Amino acid sequence: SSGRLLIGHTTTLVTEGSLQQQIVGTDFGTSGSALLRFQDGTSGPTIAFAHSRNGTKGSHTILADNDEFGKIRFYGSDGTDFNNYGAEIRAVVNGTPGANDMPGALTFGTTADGATGSTERMRITCTGKICQGTTTPRERVHFHYDSSDENYLRFTNSTTGSAAGDGFNVGINSAEQALIWN
Repeated sequence: SSGRLLIGHTTTLVTEGSLQQQIVGTDFGTSGSALLRFQDGTSGPTIAFAHSRNGTKGSHTILADNDEFGKIRFYGSDGTDFNNYGAEIRAVVNGTPGANDMPGALTFGTTADGATGSTERMRITCTGKICQGTTTPRERVHFHYDSSDENYLRFTNSTTGSAAGDGFNVGINSAEQALIWN
């Protein structure tokens, strides 16, 4: 009568807004969902997210730059509830949409210890650029840090791990604008 679809439980469990559909279980088989496609072709099953800026169901208004297409959030119990999430993957408009033109980006966010929501940590833009620490990359791969004491990359080997002298760091010497390998 409430219009909710509950599978495996009789009460809505709160996850940021009491979603209309919930699957509740105690193991892999009872708490998962599977989409299966049987077809002699290359396509697989689909989960589709759609967003219109129009508030009337079935009506269309064009999205704007940075509007969300949809997101996937990952929750864990804090001992009380599922009100805060630890990570999310978002799909957003990345440019100016138009008729049959919808530029998009994927963003990856994680929640810092002590925080209640995620911060964007990495982005793949509509042009295929990958960035971290900025949303407007200047190169194919762009790392930006606000702190000058962080190295951008660290390479180690699997035998000795990250012990001193076993890997090398790549960073920027801001005074000399030089790439540092150590």
